[in-house]
Order: sequence, then structure tokens, then C-alpha cells
Amino acid sequence: MTVALPGVASARTESMPGWTARLDRDAASGAVRSVTWTAAPGGGIAADQFALFRLSVKLPDTDTVSFPATQSYADGTVVKWDQAPLPDGGEPEHPAPMLTLATGPAGSHHHHGTPDQATEPARPHAADNTARLLGGAALVVAALGVAIALIRRRP
Repeated sequence: MTVALPGVASARTESMPGWTARLDRDAASGAVRSVTWTAAPGGGIAADQFALFRLSVKLPDTDTVSFPATQSYADGTVVKWDQAPLPDGGEPEHPAPMLTLATGPAGSHHHHGTPDQATEPARPHAADNTARLLGGAALVVAALGVAIALIRRRP
């Protein structure tokens, strides 16, 4: 399983017994381009099962991120999950996992006022980044799990 990580500056994978993970980095910038999980010989995922491939990434500052993925099977079959949504809003046969990022709470923006106005204490941006990181990683893992489950149901 290979997942492209467009716009991702850094990534870490969770250790998974029976699998190895390799991060492919851009030589010039050091940014992570993709992650590939490979099953140990004799390992893999049974036809009626699925696996969660977890990773932690720093998401780009954008509204939507696409994570095109490629699945390779022991029998040589390759399935690419890289198709964009259809113009009519329908879903293609092999859609690329998409993640829509939410903005922070409405009250988290800063206003400049007079000193006698009651104001909320400044909130660090780290909490927002952590929420984006965890939410993004969870959605990517869920999308990959669904994709694997759907492919495994194939006769």
C-alpha cells in the first residue's frame, strides 16, 4: 500500500507487526512525498479482513487534501485509488481519499480593542494544529480501511 502525501512537510508511521513502512522524501526539501507499507513474506490481509495503517502528519494549510493511494496484491493485481470526484458530484469507481479540513472555532480570531474591554486570553495555535493532525490522520486511516475492505470483497 502506497499513499501519496501532497503538501506534507513531515510524517511518522505507527509500528505495525508484520509490516514495514518506508517514507519517500524529496531529496531537496526533505518533505515527505509518500509512505509505503509492505507486508512481511507470508503476511498481508485476509480476504474478509481489513487493517488500519496509521500515520501522523503535519497537514498543509489548505481546505482540502487528497491522498491518492495504490494497493498491490500478492497475485499482482494493482488498484489505484486516485480518481477525482466526478463533475456531476458522483463518486468514481476508485476515488482518491479526500480530507476536508475545518476552520478553528468562531471565537478564536483576534480583535484589537481598547484595554478596558473584556477579552479572552490568547489561545496557542498548537491546539488547532494538533486537532488538524489527529483528525486528518484518523480520516486517512478510515478511508484506507474502507478502501481495503471494499477491494477484499471483490470476487
